[in-house]
Amino acid sequence: MKLRTITDLKHLRGARVLVRIDANVPMQAGTVRDDARLIAALPTIEYLTGRGAIVILLAHLGRPGGRTVTELSLAPVARRLSQLSGRMVSFVPDVGGEQAERAIAAAVPGQVLMLENLRFDKGEESNSGSFAKRLALLGSAYVNDAFGDAHRAHASVVAITRYHTPYAGLLMERELRVLTHVRTAPRSPSVLMLGGAKISGKIGVIRALGKSYDVVLLGGGLVNAVLAAQGFGIGSSYNERGTRALALQVLKMKNLVLPADVLVGNVQKPSASVRVVPIATDAPFSICKGSETLVDIGPRTILRYAQLLKRARTIVWNGPMGIFETPRFAHGTIALARVIAARSRGRALGVVGGGETVEAIDRTKMAGYIDHVSTGGGAMLEFLEGRVLPGVKPLYAAMRRHATRKIAAKKKR
Repeated sequence: MKLRTITDLKHLRGARVLVRIDANVPMQAGTVRDDARLIAALPTIEYLTGRGAIVILLAHLGRPGGRTVTELSLAPVARRLSQLSGRMVSFVPDVGGEQAERAIAAAVPGQVLMLENLRFDKGEESNSGSFAKRLALLGSAYVNDAFGDAHRAHASVVAITRYHTPYAGLLMERELRVLTHVRTAPRSPSVLMLGGAKISGKIGVIRALGKSYDVVLLGGGLVNAVLAAQGFGIGSSYNERGTRALALQVLKMKNLVLPADVLVGNVQKPSASVRVVPIATDAPFSICKGSETLVDIGPRTILRYAQLLKRARTIVWNGPMGIFETPRFAHGTIALARVIAARSRGRALGVVGGGETVEAIDRTKMAGYIDHVSTGGGAMLEFLEGRVLPGVKPLYAAMRRHATRKIAAKKKR
C-alpha cells in the first residue's frame, strides 16, 4: 500500500498546513552550525508553498524541559531557513497561543511561519492531548516530515494525529521507503557496518539485520565490548557496563567479521605515539599498556573491511570506527566513509545514519555520492530493528484506513 503523502493533499491554495520538521540542529553563539536537517526539510516546504499553502512549521530545539530558554529559541533557525529557501520564514515567538493565531490569520498563500520551540511547553514531551489540540486548531491539515523525531511519542508527533489525518512529507516518505527496502529486501552481497560507543544501542539492529545480511562489520566501542568478553585486556578503553552477555551473543554470529588489528594510544595525549596491535590470535592478551586505550581500527582491518565493502550491493552504516572526535584517530572512519561513497550510486545501495557517521561523510566531501543519508540516528536504528515508531504508526494507520475505504467504494460500485 502506498503511504499517504503531501502529494495526496488537495485544494492547497490558502490551506493552513501544519508541518512538523526536525530542526534540532547544532547551534553555536546563536548561529546554526550544521543545517543538513533544514536542507532536508526544504523539498516539502517548497512543494506546499508552490501550491499556495500557508505553511506553519512546528519543531523543537534542545531540552528546555518545558521552560522558556532564550538560548534555545527557534528564531535563528527561522532566519537560516529563510536564507536556505530564498523565501521569508516569519518567526512567531509563541507556541500555539493568541499571537500564533493572529499571525496565521494574517498570513497569505505561499507564506511560511515558524512557531517557537515546542518544548517550551511541557505538553509537548508529555504527549498532551490538550496541547496537541491547541496546535491542531491552528491548521487545516497536518504533515509529519520529521523522521528524526519519529521515535518520540510527543504531542506534535503523535497526539496531534487525533485531530488531523497525518500525511507524510517528502523526506519522511523517502526515509521510510529506503529504510524499509534495506531492512526487508537487501541485495546480496549485503554488508552491515556498525560502530559507536554502546553495544546496547546497536544490539537490536545486529539481531534484526544480522539474520539477513551476509556480513556484519564492527568497529568503535562495540569492538571493545567484544574483545573484553573474549578475555582481552583493553586497559582503560570505554566498555559499557553489564554488556558481556550481549557481546557473547554477537560472537556466536557466523557472518561476524572483527578487526584483525587495532590502533592503541593515549587519549589524554593525542600527539603521543600510537601502536598497531594485531588481534589474530586465539590466546587473549593485554592489548593496551598503562594509560593506553583502543582509539581506531588498524590498517589491516581497514583493508579487509574495504574489500568487503567494495563487493557489496547493499551497505548500511551507523557509527564511527574509532574515537572519531580526535582527527588523529579518525583515519579508519574516514577511509571507510570514502569507500562507501565510492561504492554507492549504482554499484551498491549505500545508506548511512547517525550524527558522527554523517559528520564523517561530510568530512570526505563525498556526501552527494551516498544514496541515502538518514536524518535520524536513533529513529533509523529503531526502525531497522523492526520497531513501529510512534510517529510512523499513525501514518501507517491512515494508509490502511484509506485503502479500506477505497476497497469498500469499489465493492459498492
